[in-house]
Amino acid sequence: MMKKRRIFLLIFLLLIISLIFLLIYLFQDKSFTHTYDVSDYTVTEEFLGETKRYYYEIKTPKLTYEFVIASKYRGKELLTEIKDYQTKEETCLIPTNEFAEHIIVCSSNNEQISPHLISEELKSQIPEDYIKTYYSNEEKYQNMTIYQEPFNDLYIWNYTGFDYYDESFNTLQIFNKDVYNTDLITTIDNYIVIPDYQNEYNFSRIYLLDINTHKVTTWELDYQISMDSYFLGSYEDSLYLVDKKNVIEYELVPKKQKMRLLAGENGMGKILEKGEWRDKKVLNIISENLTFTDNSIYHYSINDNKLYLTFTDNPILLSNQNVTAIVAYHDDEIYYLVDNSLYYYSPNTNEVLLIKNEEWHFSNTNKIFPIF
Repeated sequence: MMKKRRIFLLIFLLLIISLIFLLIYLFQDKSFTHTYDVSDYTVTEEFLGETKRYYYEIKTPKLTYEFVIASKYRGKELLTEIKDYQTKEETCLIPTNEFAEHIIVCSSNNEQISPHLISEELKSQIPEDYIKTYYSNEEKYQNMTIYQEPFNDLYIWNYTGFDYYDESFNTLQIFNKDVYNTDLITTIDNYIVIPDYQNEYNFSRIYLLDINTHKVTTWELDYQISMDSYFLGSYEDSLYLVDKKNVIEYELVPKKQKMRLLAGENGMGKILEKGEWRDKKVLNIISENLTFTDNSIYHYSINDNKLYLTFTDNPILLSNQNVTAIVAYHDDEIYYLVDNSLYYYSPNTNEVLLIKNEEWHFSNTNKIFPIF
């Protein structure tokens, strides 16, 4: 009798444990929004299950501060304390939480700004781990001055191929003649995709540079594609390209060296809008100059030559330098140009000068390819 009871209790406990794990599994990827009070501040905490991000708002009488933490689901009411540091025109808040270190948000004249932009007076009040500073070391490579090693693998077009950083700088030649217009070079997975620029008007060959091995393979295409084309974007292993001259949309899969014609002049092409597929005539895609948009919470822009990040409605100033172009970004990492200088920004590093290249005075469009 006792043995049967023990078996029954064991089965019951296993069922309860299984149910708990099932509930955790079902809930951990579901979004929620929750509001609570911490240290006299009102905090809105939102878990974005699809992208595994926690989005926070800390409301004050004058300003709502915003920040994002990448994390799996960890529960609710994760901020436990908020400390503030102030000067006459500036404020920084340091929220304490259970899983992410060195979170800090700052403002100046009621505008949220990157912490590295605050005054030295306010910096002196804040623990030094919260505002990182990188010191430059000048090194020469080819026609570039390297001030800081890049935080990702980085490929820089040098007219015949790439100067690239992968633990150290190297050079890889692809063409025997100079190529200046590189609008159709793009990246996907572990490949840099390079059309055959040795032909002036059309290409039916693509060079695939494997960033893991630095080997180049040749892909002979099934169709002739006009150089008057552009990439709409990528999804999973596929690139989507619109041939503007011939009014055609293609899907290319570099990983498998396969391609297919999706739609012709009067056909319905495909476009990704905020992460959702939409059918749209190829003519309209071209006339509206559409590209793919994702459902990322990170949105970057240049306004009056200043770089901003926006989560919802309030732009956050990231750099007050004269920013000339956004090079590439992924989530909270961004590369951008200030004249002929390449900068990197993330919340973990703040603004860092990486490289100067005199050539970028004259030609900088689609010449720099970070690998995130």
